[in-house]
Amino acid sequence: MKKILILSYRYPFKLGPHCSFGQNIFYEALKTQYDVKGICFDNKDINDNNFISIKRESNILKKIFKLFLGIPIRQTHYYSKKFRNAVKRNLSTFKPDIIYIEHTVMVQYIPRKIPGVKLFFFNDESILFVKANRLIKTAKEKIKNIFMEVREKKAIIRSDAVFTISNQEKDFLVGKGYNRDVEFLPYGIDSNYFYYNWKPDFDKIKILFLANFIHYPNREAIKFITKYLPHLFNQKQIEFIIVGRNTKKIKKYVGGKVLIYDNVPDVREFYWNSTIFIAPLFYGGGLRIKILEAANCGIPIVMSSLANNGFNFVHKKHVLIADSPSEFLDTLNYITSLKSLEYLHKLSMNARQKIVSEFSIEIIQNKLINYIQKYS
Repeated sequence: MKKILILSYRYPFKLGPHCSFGQNIFYEALKTQYDVKGICFDNKDINDNNFISIKRESNILKKIFKLFLGIPIRQTHYYSKKFRNAVKRNLSTFKPDIIYIEHTVMVQYIPRKIPGVKLFFFNDESILFVKANRLIKTAKEKIKNIFMEVREKKAIIRSDAVFTISNQEKDFLVGKGYNRDVEFLPYGIDSNYFYYNWKPDFDKIKILFLANFIHYPNREAIKFITKYLPHLFNQKQIEFIIVGRNTKKIKKYVGGKVLIYDNVPDVREFYWNSTIFIAPLFYGGGLRIKILEAANCGIPIVMSSLANNGFNFVHKKHVLIADSPSEFLDTLNYITSLKSLEYLHKLSMNARQKIVSEFSIEIIQNKLINYIQKYS
C-alpha cells in the first residue's frame, strides 16, 4: 500500500465549529486507498493516531519581521519550526510516496524534489486568480496577500498535479501555462444530512444570509445588503435573518429588524424554513460551502456570478443571478410579489438535483482518488 503524507493548516474535522468537512471528505477517501499520516496546525488535542497536531507560534512582531524578509503575512501565521521538523522527521521515517498539501499558506513546507515522491497541491483559493480579477478590496487584505502569488506560482510549477476548487480557477491557471496538470476538484456535500426539506411560511418572506464573518468577503456582503436593501427590511411581510460565526464583526453594520443568530449548532432549520437564500458575494475566490448546503436543503438561491464559481448554475433554471444593487433589488422585489411558491420550488428542485448529481460525497471522493492515481 502506498503512503501519503498530508500537510494541512487545520485538522479535517467533520462536525463542530471548526469543522473542515470538505477536507474531511478527502481524508476519509485517502484512508481507504493509502497508508495515511498527517501533520496539521491545531491548538487542541486531536484524537487521531494518523495526525500530529502542532500549535501555531506566530505573533504580530514575527509577521512584520518576516514580511521584510519577503515572507507573506498569511504564511507567517502558519510558520513553525516544530512543524518543519515534523515534516523532515516523517520524510525520513514514514517515507511517503505522495505528499498532499492543502492551501497556499502551507506551501512553505514543500520539501526539495525527492526522487519517487509525488507532490499534489490542493489550491482551495487561488491568489493568482483573485488578484488578476481584482477580487481583493480592502487594504488589509492586500497587505496580507503580499508575496502570496509568488509562493503560489512556485508551488503550482513544482507540483505533479494541482487541484482547484472551481473550474474558473483551473481554466485561469492552465491558461497562464504554470502547469498543464490542473484538475477541478470541488468540495462535496453529505446529502443525507443536508436533505431536502424546504417548507417556508409564505405569509412572511424570510431572506437568509449565512456565513463565517471572519472572512472579509462575507463582511463586504453585509455592507452591500445594509446599504442597498434597507427598505425591504421595513416591509411587514419581510424578515431578514443573518446566521453565522463571528457575527460581532458585523453588528456595527446592521440594526433595526435584522435578526442575528451566532454559532447555531444546526443551520438546517434556517435553510428549511426561510423563503430565499442570498449570496451577494463580489470579492475573494474559492467555492462557497454554504451554497452547497443551501441548495441541498432546498432553499431557492439568489446569488452573484462570482458566488456561482465552481457550481455553474444556470440563471432562471437553478438559481437567480444578480450582479448589481438594482438587479438584487429587482429580483427580491419580484420574489415578494409572487402569489405562490411554484416557481421557487421548481428552482430549488433543479438546483438540488444538480448538486446531488455533481457534488455528492461519493462522486467527489472518486474524483480525488482517480486524479491521484492518474498522476502517480
